[in-house]
Amino acid sequence: MMCALLALKFSTSDIVADFEMKTNCDDCGDFNDVALKVTFDDGHSEIFLLQLKHSKNMKKVTEKNLAADFSLQKYIKSIRKFENTENVSFILYTNSPTSIKNSSKIRLQNKDNTIEEIVVKELRDLNPKKLLLMNGTKVFQFEENQSSRSDLDDSLKQLYFFGDQTNTAGARLLIKTMLKKECGFNGYIYSSDFVEFMETWWSGNIILTKYDVVAKLAELILTPFIQTISDSKCNEKSKLLREAIMKFDMTIVRDTNEEVIANIWDETASDDEISLTSLKYGLRNKWSKKLSPNERSKVLWHLNKVPLIVKAKSYYQEEVKHALRLLEKVEKKKVILLANATKEEFPGWRIFQDLSDLTNEGVYADIIKHFAVSLQGQPPMFLDQLHDFDQGNDRTIETTELIKMTQEVVQIGRR
Repeated sequence: MMCALLALKFSTSDIVADFEMKTNCDDCGDFNDVALKVTFDDGHSEIFLLQLKHSKNMKKVTEKNLAADFSLQKYIKSIRKFENTENVSFILYTNSPTSIKNSSKIRLQNKDNTIEEIVVKELRDLNPKKLLLMNGTKVFQFEENQSSRSDLDDSLKQLYFFGDQTNTAGARLLIKTMLKKECGFNGYIYSSDFVEFMETWWSGNIILTKYDVVAKLAELILTPFIQTISDSKCNEKSKLLREAIMKFDMTIVRDTNEEVIANIWDETASDDEISLTSLKYGLRNKWSKKLSPNERSKVLWHLNKVPLIVKAKSYYQEEVKHALRLLEKVEKKKVILLANATKEEFPGWRIFQDLSDLTNEGVYADIIKHFAVSLQGQPPMFLDQLHDFDQGNDRTIETTELIKMTQEVVQIGRR
C-alpha cells in the first residue's frame, strides 16, 4: 500500500521529472523492499532504498527497543557494504507509533564485543515533497557518537527511521483523497482499481516509472469511454489515414460515429510484448494471459502502437479533460477524441482536425492523390484536383470526411 501512495505522490508532483520504482532488489542489500530513484525538475536525482517494517502489533517504538525490534545493527552493516552512498537515503518504514527522545543514544555490541554508540535525532521542518513524508510521519536520523570512535562513519547520516506511518485502511483513504484531488476520481472503485494495478506490479517485479503510472491513471479515467479497435475496415486508404493520425498527439473527430475510425487498426505486437505490458499495467494477473478485445486495445495503446479512441457524452467531458491534463505531465500518448471539440481547448497538443494540419507531413501528398469527393453529384475527383481549384478547401475537409473517404467517395453539396 505504501508503494501505491508513493507512486501516486511522485507521479502527480510537478517537481518530479521522472522516477523509477522496483521491488525485491538484489543489489540493495537489506533495503530491498522498494528502490526508488527520483529525478527532480532541476535535474537532481536521489535514490531512496526502503525496508517496510509494518506490523499488526502496535507496540510503541522507543530508543530502548529500536535496536532489537528493528535489527538496527543489521541495517547499519548493510549500509557500510555499499561502495557509493552519494545521494542515497536508507529508510526503515513502520506503522508502529514512536516515543523516541531526540538525541537519545543506543548502544550496539559488535561481534568483537566492542561497543558502538549511535545517536538518534528527530528531524523537523523537512521538505515533504522530497523525503516521502505523509501526514503524521516522525523521522529520525542516525549518527555515530563522536566519543564512540575516532573514525566517524558519516554514511549513517543517510539512515532514516520513519515511524507512525498510516495503516492499510488509512492508506486506502489517503489514496482515495489524492486521486480525487489530482485526478478527479470519485469513489472507492477507482482507488481499488489503482491499488489492484499496484499489487499486480508488485507481484511482477517490474520497473515502474512516472510515465507508466500517469498512463495508467489516464487509462482508468477513460476506461468507460474507450472504444475497442479492430481491423474490419482496413484498406490501403485507411493505412494512409492511420499514418497521419500517428503523427499527432490528438486527433479530433467531430462526428462521434466510431464505426469506421475504431475499425481500421491492424497493428499488433509480439506475444512477449503483449504479455509483459498487460501484466505491467494490471490488465491481467500473472496466472492468466487472456485479454478481452478492449483490454488488448489498451495494451496496444500502452505500447504506442495505436491511439486510444475516446467517445464520451458532453456531461463526461470534464473527466476526459482530467485524463488529458494528466498525460501532459509526461510524454503525450496518442488519443482520438470523438467529440465536438476544438484545438483551442487543448493548448500545447499537436492536433489533427482537418486536412490543412497535414500540409507539412509527407503523407499529405499521398492522401490528396487517393482520397476522392463528388461535388454536387458530379463524377468523383481526387483531393489534389479539388486543391487546384481552391487551397482553402483543406480547412473545410475535416477528419470526419477523411475517415469516410477511406470507405467511399464523399458527397459534398447537393445535386
